[in-house]
Amino acid sequence: MKLPYIKPLDGLRTIAVVMVIVSHFFSIDSFPDGFKWLHRATQFGSSGVSLFFVLSGFVITRILLQSVQNEHYFKSFYMRRVLRIFPLYYFALFFYYALPYLASLVNLHIGIQYPIGLNVVYFATYLQNIAMTFNWNDAGPVHFWSLSVEEHFYLVWPAVVFFVYPSSPKKLTYLILILIATTFILRLFMLKHGYNIDYFTPVRVDQLLLGSFLAILERKGFLIRQFRKYYLLALFTGIAFLIFCIFQNDFYVDLYKHNALGLTFLGLIALTIVYAERSWLSSFLNLSFMQYIGKISYGMYVWHPLVLVTINKFYPTHSVLLNFVLVLAVTTAVSALSFKFLEMPFLKLKKHFAYK
Repeated sequence: MKLPYIKPLDGLRTIAVVMVIVSHFFSIDSFPDGFKWLHRATQFGSSGVSLFFVLSGFVITRILLQSVQNEHYFKSFYMRRVLRIFPLYYFALFFYYALPYLASLVNLHIGIQYPIGLNVVYFATYLQNIAMTFNWNDAGPVHFWSLSVEEHFYLVWPAVVFFVYPSSPKKLTYLILILIATTFILRLFMLKHGYNIDYFTPVRVDQLLLGSFLAILERKGFLIRQFRKYYLLALFTGIAFLIFCIFQNDFYVDLYKHNALGLTFLGLIALTIVYAERSWLSSFLNLSFMQYIGKISYGMYVWHPLVLVTINKFYPTHSVLLNFVLVLAVTTAVSALSFKFLEMPFLKLKKHFAYK
């Protein structure tokens, strides 16, 4: 049986990527002195990465649960991931490193220039988030850290599902809950020893695991309106948890914020699926522009910092609002071209690795 495609999830991807762009835009641009609180509010947009994580955990795990009995389970999964992720990633990585040098040859300086050395190896092998955590030489496109977290998850999780789920779906559920608890304990340990806990895979994987838990609930038939009160409870508990974090010191904010965001987005995604038909939420998420931007959101995430830096340096409008609209429009255009001419030729090859 073919998995049903849940269209509103593409709309959620649009929300996630716009949140991230807002965060990065206003970390460079600024508001007048009387609106500093608004600047702080925009930085919440960085939690769009958490929304991506929970979404990815859900989508990937539902595919794995559906195809775990497939004769070519590992080959199909990994080849499809390679075709989806690697072409854009490595092309963009080359672009981020090479473009500043090429620009400097014609006396243009675009505002970023990463030295080439061991740091390139970290980025090329998806180890940059580890380098960032332990303060190694990590000069490169910083936002790629989240792609390495997801890649680590994709590398390990198919084997976990393969060896645990067929014999006992309950064991996989228990394992997910144990791993989430372990993530929290490790986060506490790292914070007490002064490490950054925003980038390291073992302390960020809990949000991907929450998405995996949601995929198991779907598999068992629990993502229906009959159980919506539990997902509303998860959503509002997560929001209350976030508000609670606001009034804590930095140590406790760092300790709890990823749990609070994970629970919030688990509730949001679950309710999106529960109300995927005939609701104002699904109607909004299914709008054509929401669907399209969701489809090209990977490119939007990859390219937006380069667009942001270039526009701020060469084409500033001296208006925060106009500058943001320009960044969003150009990022969308660049990502659309990237999707059509770079990503699609490889995506078409996925038909050779279809799940039987």
